[in-house]
Amino acid sequence: MPEVSISLTDIIALAASAAACLSAIAALVAVRQNHKQRVASYEPHLVLVDRILTLRAFPQLPKQAFCEEDEDEVTVQIVNLGLGAARDLTVNWKFPGKQMISSVNRTAQRLQSPVQCKYLHRFLMLEGKHSSSSVLMYPAESRVNFLLPVSVGEAFPVNLRIPMSYMTLVSGHYHFALRRDSGHVSDPPKLECCIQYDDINGRTRNLNLIISIEPFDISMDLFRCTLQSTRR
Repeated sequence: MPEVSISLTDIIALAASAAACLSAIAALVAVRQNHKQRVASYEPHLVLVDRILTLRAFPQLPKQAFCEEDEDEVTVQIVNLGLGAARDLTVNWKFPGKQMISSVNRTAQRLQSPVQCKYLHRFLMLEGKHSSSSVLMYPAESRVNFLLPVSVGEAFPVNLRIPMSYMTLVSGHYHFALRRDSGHVSDPPKLECCIQYDDINGRTRNLNLIISIEPFDISMDLFRCTLQSTRR
């Protein structure tokens, strides 16, 4: 078998070729990484703005149970803190409505209260001694066409309506818990906000937020609380 001789020139050429190949791979990795960073920097980043609410303590009519004195409904503002716009947003709310109804009714019965809640034909029914009313338990999904970043001058705030049924049951939860006078007020179940949207590259994204209500000033008739959200 003939011997293969490799000269120093061949070794240098081979080393140079290997170095050029490694440099090309490193450059390709750097380009891909820079592309990912540019794409990520222009992604939407949606958050709900924390706010303070004043809730009334479970009167006979749900529409009076949860509103600020100067509002007809409880809303939370959604903003885009990213650099890219979000479009075609759909918003749905989830909470254990039947579980909350059972809890409120059990406490009301212990206190011999005439107020009772029922779930009937997709509605939350609130029945008192002399009156009754109803509100849709799970409202239809909300839609937002476009949400620009707050860094854009033309961006405008978007308010999402929190389900009246949830706020009514939360109001009842705290109202009866205070009347029970047990020295301990448990937290009501959390509200989940499910948001689906597209980014500027056409990719569909999902965001799940858990909303909690934290009371800090409670009386028999009114209580003030903070509404906060965290990513699930």
